[in-house]
Amino acid sequence: MNYPNLQQAFVISSSRRFVTLYQDSGATLQAKTSAKTLEIAVGDKVKFEVRDEDNFITEIESRKNQLTRGYRGELKIMAANLDCILIMTAVGSSFNPLFVDKVLTFAYCHDIPAILVVNKIDQGLEQTVNHV
Repeated sequence: MNYPNLQQAFVISSSRRFVTLYQDSGATLQAKTSAKTLEIAVGDKVKFEVRDEDNFITEIESRKNQLTRGYRGELKIMAANLDCILIMTAVGSSFNPLFVDKVLTFAYCHDIPAILVVNKIDQGLEQTVNHV
């Protein structure tokens, strides 16, 4: 389709058919998807137009990467165009090395820099090391 007055923005939150967009000017606004087939994720660069005082997303620009997860046998896009993945965890019984390994492996395979932050290091590093 040809949309003559398209504007560009980034998706900063998404909920069903409604999304919050951020424009380079600093403005935020609400928008709807113009088609149910558009699978929009936080971080997407989109084009939208104003129709009858509502903003409608008409297209998604190509993604440089995306974070996905399986849901009921399908891959769902959680986020797109990631510059970095930040993994924040605490030591102790809540530390989950399998989760950390999965996220670090995903980041490596998709060429996304990852940062691991370990919090509460003063509260039981020895227990965590023995636990792992």
